Amino acid sequence: AAEQSAEVTPHVTHNTSQLKVSLTVIGLGDGKIDKERTSLKLQGRLRQLVEKVPKEHRCNVELSEGTPVPLNMRLFVANSEDARAAREYEEAHRDQRPSVFVILASELPFLVAYDPNTPNVSEANLVDCLRKQAKTRALNLIK
Repeated sequence: AAEQSAEVTPHVTHNTSQLKVSLTVIGLGDGKIDKERTSLKLQGRLRQLVEKVPKEHRCNVELSEGTPVPLNMRLFVANSEDARAAREYEEAHRDQRPSVFVILASELPFLVAYDPNTPNVSEANLVDCLRKQAKTRALNLIK
């Protein structure tokens, strides 16, 4: 899915620029996708979201009792098709229990600094690389 939420901001300080990325963070639940009230196209996209969880998006959250609870998350650029699909489904199925997923952050703002004078990097390549870097850093921060 094309992710286009990133914008390159002007020169900041010390020969660096920043890429601002808004991320959508979802926690996966135990619910099943409602096939009766969901279009086939949306079902297909959501199935990919919940079935293809990268291993680095899996962690354990310790509750107050010290019992670890597994948490599978997904991070997307906020205006990507995946993030829009998750928000659309969540809006239409707020009453569903158990939920397929929970939106933990709809638009988590993140900045990644970079050197604008980096040679041999096209604008598209740079933006894609920085988006991935923002997602990785946000994931580590959330964990």
